[in-house]
Amino acid sequence: MDTQTTAIIQLMIKQEEAVQAFYSACAEKFPPQRDFWVSLAMAEQSHACFLREIAENRIQAAGFVDRRRFQVSPIQILLVFIEKQHGELKRPDFTLLNALAVAREFENSMIEKRFFEVMQGDSEETKARLNRLQQETTAHKAQVEKMLATCRV
Repeated sequence: MDTQTTAIIQLMIKQEEAVQAFYSACAEKFPPQRDFWVSLAMAEQSHACFLREIAENRIQAAGFVDRRRFQVSPIQILLVFIEKQHGELKRPDFTLLNALAVAREFENSMIEKRFFEVMQGDSEETKARLNRLQQETTAHKAQVEKMLATCRV
């Protein structure tokens, strides 16, 4: 795996870990919704583990990083956004609705940027796991939307 590919994957791992940390902090800040946030955090941890397996060449991922699919700047922008929001979460006036809006923005960004879109060159195992990540991200978005609707009532 070339240096640029490794750097992109490491950045994606960092992003997944940042989101996991945000969701975990939300679980602490909003105890009535703890299970909701913990389930999201655990899924993000799973995503980071998958990416680590690729970075460590434990699974076949020939052609995994397509520069059209995984551009560095959107990943960096999303990472800065989530880290900033993690800092904002510590403010007393940061509400559950704020946290859910951040989660929705993150999950939407992952879908809109098509980070998990499968390419022809991916191995069958990688295709299956990327499809699962895409499905989980879509499910996360739906869960966040449902929670938002519940909180706005």
